[in-house]
Amino acid sequence: VCVVSAWGEWTQCSVTCGTGGTKVRNRVVLSEPVGTGEQCPPASQLTEITNCTPAVAVCPSDCVLSEWSTWSACTKGGNAIDCDDAGVGGETTRTRTVM
Repeated sequence: VCVVSAWGEWTQCSVTCGTGGTKVRNRVVLSEPVGTGEQCPPASQLTEITNCTPAVAVCPSDCVLSEWSTWSACTKGGNAIDCDDAGVGGETTRTRTVM
C-alpha cells in the first residue's frame, strides 16, 4: 500500500499586493507499495495550487507631489532670503502636497 504524508502548510501568496497570486501546498510519498499494492498517486496529485483569496493588500501607487510652494514670510520679520542671517533666528517654510 502506498503511504502519502498529510498536506503541508500553504506557502505564502506569490504576490505581496493586488490579485492574481497563488499559494501551494505539497505532500510526499512516504512509502512505495510493495508488489501489487495500491499504487501511489501521480506527482501531479501531490501538489495543490490555489488562488490567494481574499486578495492581498492593495498595491501602492507612485506618489505624485505638487510643486513646492513659495517660501513663507520670516517668522522674525524681514524677507525669506536673509531670515536666518546675522542671528535673526527666524524660520521660513514651504510645502508641497500629495496629489
